[in-house]
Amino acid sequence: MVDDGIYRKTEKGRTEIATRANKLGMRERTLLIMVDDKTPRSVLLSRSAHPGCGDILDSLLAQDFIEINPGS
Repeated sequence: MVDDGIYRKTEKGRTEIATRANKLGMRERTLLIMVDDKTPRSVLLSRSAHPGCGDILDSLLAQDFIEINPGS
């Protein structure tokens, strides 16, 4: 887990948004959509009322739907 990195969608993440091929759950999909290459992790967490949102971001990262923007 990164304390406050900026995430970006991978090709797998963009494909999931377009096709729902991996059948992510509603919360996972919502957070994936919120990843925009500009918003820090702390802001993404503050925008979600779900208490497990940090774990969801970590899961999306581990499953290669998102990655840490190396310029952040």
